[in-house]
Amino acid sequence: MNKNLNLLLLIFAVLLSACGQSDKINARSDRSMYRSVTGMQRNLPAEEKVEFQVSFWSLKQFAENEAEFRDQVHRKTVPEIIELGKQNFVEQSAKGNAKFIMYATWEEMIVELVEERKRTELRQGRRDSRDEGNKIHKM
Repeated sequence: MNKNLNLLLLIFAVLLSACGQSDKINARSDRSMYRSVTGMQRNLPAEEKVEFQVSFWSLKQFAENEAEFRDQVHRKTVPEIIELGKQNFVEQSAKGNAKFIMYATWEEMIVELVEERKRTELRQGRRDSRDEGNKIHKM
């Protein structure tokens, strides 16, 4: 009886630890990486979602290959990915990358991209219902 209880507690602990990783990217494979990214950004406010998406895709764009990119983002949280994106912005701006040097700062780039997304949504008549409470759409 005691062995069964210990086994049940062990299984429960493993399940809890696995559930506790939902705030981190699982990049063991492309499929798991994109699934975890989709889940992570689902509940982000619009501005943070844009910041996360820009960071994630710019890191992918400048990675040597897919394996390097997965290693770079594996087990990272949203704030960690955004921080890597900011570092990438500084590096690419210093190299004179045209996509980045048109903005003086990371924050300026994010504000412009959020505004662009708002304009696109308004033209298409679409808004994400989760963003209705955000101050971004009330400006």
